[in-house]
Amino acid sequence: MPVGLLDPNPLSIETLTTDRGYSVWYVEKGLRKHAKKDYVMFAHNCGGHWIVVIIISKWGKVLYLDSIRGSKKDFSGLKSVIDE
Repeated sequence: MPVGLLDPNPLSIETLTTDRGYSVWYVEKGLRKHAKKDYVMFAHNCGGHWIVVIIISKWGKVLYLDSIRGSKKDFSGLKSVIDE
């Protein structure tokens, strides 16, 4: 299963809030680089807790895998960067 991996630092909460443009550029660059891969994955710290994000371009889907069930997290900043 071909999987591309992204560095979590450019997609950290700090980078998303202080340099959103860089985060958008990094996602675009990563998706271009891994265009032939089935999945592009990265870890994301959403404030004291890590999740796994999987982008499935061919299906137009993004999965957020969180080991803490039932907890409501706000992924809107990350979602907007991925959607852009």
